[in-house]
Amino acid sequence: MSDDAVPLVITVATRKGGSGKSTLVRLLAGELASRGSSVGLIDGDRQGTLSNWFEKVKANGRMPSDIDLVKVVSMEDVRSALARFAGKDAVLIDSPGELNMVAVSVAMSSDIVLLPVRSQQDDTDAGLETFQRLQETKSQTGSEAIIRFVFNDIQMLDTKSKGFERACRSLESAGGSWLTTLIASRQMFKEMNDGAGTLYTMPFVSEETIGKARGNVRVLVDEIGALLEGAQ
Repeated sequence: MSDDAVPLVITVATRKGGSGKSTLVRLLAGELASRGSSVGLIDGDRQGTLSNWFEKVKANGRMPSDIDLVKVVSMEDVRSALARFAGKDAVLIDSPGELNMVAVSVAMSSDIVLLPVRSQQDDTDAGLETFQRLQETKSQTGSEAIIRFVFNDIQMLDTKSKGFERACRSLESAGGSWLTTLIASRQMFKEMNDGAGTLYTMPFVSEETIGKARGNVRVLVDEIGALLEGAQ
């Protein structure tokens, strides 16, 4: 990356815990690093799930050298972190769960905001609340941030269920759009929380299992890239 280049900024946001916000950040970071991109992680969630994962993986010697992390609390912290990561290829932000002013401001300054949702009604409701808050702010500020839902932790049969169909209708009726790539429910994604690493540094995983997981995230990153390229 050239010195005067601006990093891609992706914010992952939702007000509901357990929707897979931090997991999505980890997956994206690992995939981007595997492609040779330098990645800065900003952990704005008070639970510190992303920071805990980072420290565990780093201690185990499985953190790619091109991934770095900063824990933030205030908007000033975010600005400092963004300045620190100015030379990175991408910055991924794990937004505060409570969707406060810091979270909204950070989202509006991003290139794209991803809202992870599952097909359950409470997840959909929380995702819609987040989306509507961000859309309102986007209209008021003139932000060019792209906002997309990402269906997360999806079982194969979920896409044929009434719950999934209901979720899609709810998002669509609110004016929302979602990425066509769904993040499948995989045990290894949950195991990443315990410091196992990224999908490219995790030990003791069969090639078939890890290959499917990597393929899932690879397609997601490709779709995000195509979306951003089309918006230019």
